[in-house]
Amino acid sequence: INGEKYKRDTKRGRLVVYLVPKKYTVALQKDGFAPTPEQTADIKRGTETKLTFDLQPAKATLLIHHAPPGTDVFVDGVRVGSARADGEFQIASVEPGRHTVKLQHDRFKPLQSDQTFASGKSVELQGALDAMSTTGTLRFDISPPGLDLRLRIRREGDPQDREVAGSSVTVPEGNYTVTASAPQYQDGSIAVRVNAGSS
Repeated sequence: INGEKYKRDTKRGRLVVYLVPKKYTVALQKDGFAPTPEQTADIKRGTETKLTFDLQPAKATLLIHHAPPGTDVFVDGVRVGSARADGEFQIASVEPGRHTVKLQHDRFKPLQSDQTFASGKSVELQGALDAMSTTGTLRFDISPPGLDLRLRIRREGDPQDREVAGSSVTVPEGNYTVTASAPQYQDGSIAVRVNAGSS
């Protein structure tokens, strides 16, 4: 009342307060519920003034810290925004209950977790994402087996071939030309695209 906490709480949703006649501003607060707008009561001598407050369950807040700028934030598969340039994100309209939160960025591995949100409370998550792999694997299947084989690969834009040994090699993402040669056999050549994190 007029910015001061009254000494008694409501009982069964009601509270009777005896006041000196004049104007008062009245606000109501309860944990787990959204704050209500202030109401004005003009108390006159010998009369009763009634104020009615309709409390609604408070929403929960999701806070993300230290995410890569531009990281998309999803709640139950629905995009709710993206991290700012300082890596922070906040949304204060999450319904209480259990939700799946996902962070996604083109250059990083996505991060997903199930979180329980409570009315009027905040869930804080660290948004640091692991960098996406930038290499892939080239695997070779040579027929017929047992040849005295020479394998060479060249990445698009590189000036010369690179000799490789074994049945596989890890290389940066990109377009490659693979050349195989063996005595008494015609050389074989094939173009292939290597994607990061795949073979």
